[in-house]
Amino acid sequence: MASRRTPTKSRRPAKKRAKKRRSRSQLPQISLRIPRMPELEQRHLDVIGLGLVALAAFFAFVFYLGWDGGKVGGAFADAFRFLLGGVAYLMPVVLLATGTVLVLRPMLPSVKPFKAGGVCLILALMLGLAGGLFGLGPDDPARHGFMHAGYFRHHGGVFGEAAYWIAKTLVQRFGAYIVFVFLLTAGVMLLTGASVAGVVRGTRAGVASTTRRVRQSTSEFAALVTGRSPREHAPPDPAERYERPRARAPEVEPLVRATHVEAPALDGRADDDPADDQPEPQAVPNARAEPPRAPFPRAERAAAEVEAGLTPQGNRRSEVTEADDVDYKLPKPSLLTRSKSGAKVDTAAQERTA
Repeated sequence: MASRRTPTKSRRPAKKRAKKRRSRSQLPQISLRIPRMPELEQRHLDVIGLGLVALAAFFAFVFYLGWDGGKVGGAFADAFRFLLGGVAYLMPVVLLATGTVLVLRPMLPSVKPFKAGGVCLILALMLGLAGGLFGLGPDDPARHGFMHAGYFRHHGGVFGEAAYWIAKTLVQRFGAYIVFVFLLTAGVMLLTGASVAGVVRGTRAGVASTTRRVRQSTSEFAALVTGRSPREHAPPDPAERYERPRARAPEVEPLVRATHVEAPALDGRADDDPADDQPEPQAVPNARAEPPRAPFPRAERAAAEVEAGLTPQGNRRSEVTEADDVDYKLPKPSLLTRSKSGAKVDTAAQERTA
């Protein structure tokens, strides 16, 4: 009886845990996914851009010409005035610019600077109108606290009123001025593509040209008063500033040396021979006519010497090559032997002789 083992109860909790795990895994998992906007092609953007241009033309008649615009146009105009205040009158311009950017998107390098610049410029205008910064906005009605519809309808709207309240609460009114200037400058630079260095360079060039014109007009006025002729100040050439001064040549007569020697004429007479200037003698009819001179006398003379068997020095050309320092004598005929017809040439002897 002692050898028997009592059954343990440790297996039942394991089954319960497994059931609990299965029940948790069977619960549906809820995942929140933000819907993504479909990617639009260029033809879709062209249609949207043209629609925005049409809306810009419609709201231009409503805001600028005082048209009613119907129930839809009037409702949208009142909504724009409530939300944006005085900036609502720029909505036709904003819609026209947005439609143009969408249509010309393939021709532009990037569209992001236009988006950021437009947002900064609109925020700056709403903030300035809401707070009356730098005298922006009408003086009537006056401000009495915040969030009064009678006030912000004619100033910065609800968005501008909220922005001014946040800026004044955090950094006071002086900080609101700084925020306004920053947003306005950033918006203008992003929309125009200008840089601070370019603005400084253009300002410096403008100041320099203005100073030059003031000096010129002053000198002309002084000359008119005094009766003297005004001095003409030619604008300096930027290329002459960095040009080094050239060394002046010495005032001395140059020395010319001959670089080549002229060869004599082929007929044996120089070009400046005085004999050429003398008149030619008249031909005597009874005198013996001279043979015509060859055009190349040296070549004719060499050909005649070859035919006569003479050397260029005028000596008789012999059949055997002779040297001037050797007295060459012909050998006796008995010593000379005629080789046989079948004899071979001794090449070794020829090599030794060579």
